[in-house]
Amino acid sequence: MRLSADRCTHSWRFIGFPTAGLAAAALLVACGGGAERAGDVTKGPAPGEAVKVEAGDNFFKPETLKVKPGDNIAVEVRNTGERPHDWTADDLGISTGVISPGEVFHATFAVPENEVEYVCTLHAGMNGTIQVS
Repeated sequence: MRLSADRCTHSWRFIGFPTAGLAAAALLVACGGGAERAGDVTKGPAPGEAVKVEAGDNFFKPETLKVKPGDNIAVEVRNTGERPHDWTADDLGISTGVISPGEVFHATFAVPENEVEYVCTLHAGMNGTIQVS
C-alpha cells in the first residue's frame, strides 16, 4: 500500500511540473508582452487639448478617432479596465507601452494623409481606427 502511495506522489510530481510549465508558457504566448514604448509618448494626462481614448477590457472607446490630416494632435489613453493594455499605431511608430489599470499615457504625433489602425498588442481583436477627413 505504501509503495502505491509513493508511486502516486511520484507520478504527480513527474506530470504536475511539466504540465504547469506548459500552462505558464501557453499563457505567456497567448497574452504576449505588449509593445515597448515608442514615439513621442509620456506618462500622465496630456497638457491642453487631447483626443481621449478609453482602453477597457477588450475595447477602445471610441473605436474611431476623426482627425484632420497634417494636424499635430495628442491622444490621451486611460486604462479603465482590470487588465494591462497598450495603444499602438505601428504605421506611426507610436506605442504607449504597457498601461496598467488606472494609468494614463499620452502620445503626440502629426496626423498622416491616410487612415491608420491602432491596436492593443496584448489582446487580439482590440483595435480602432484613426480616420482622416
